[in-house]
Amino acid sequence: MKFPYRFFEGRFLPIIPIRLKGTQEWVEVKAFVDTGASYSLFPADAAELLGFILEAGEPNEMVVGDGNTLQVFIHKIFISIAGKEFIASIGFSKGLGVGFYIIGTRDIFDHFIVSFNQKEKYLEFIAHN
Repeated sequence: MKFPYRFFEGRFLPIIPIRLKGTQEWVEVKAFVDTGASYSLFPADAAELLGFILEAGEPNEMVVGDGNTLQVFIHKIFISIAGKEFIASIGFSKGLGVGFYIIGTRDIFDHFIVSFNQKEKYLEFIAHN
């Protein structure tokens, strides 16, 4: 499935719609696809939105792109990308300072061939059989 880049803060970025399974229902959010990130990282309020207790996740510390260390709580949740549902490890943190959710490679890229077309400003997720 092809996703056009989205215009965000003056530039086009690989931001796609994803669905997350909360305790009550599926929630759709927009997330930045970051091939340099191992884990997917979302702000702490996303855990609350989904009905999860933040601190119930596995505590971990992660170094982010600017060199800072974040306290992260990892939850295994159902996620849906390009119509494919699967379980992924998602980190939630109170210290995440970017303006969007981050999709990393762990547990996500195992399910797809992911292709970026910078010139045409789209990315494509092709599900593995």
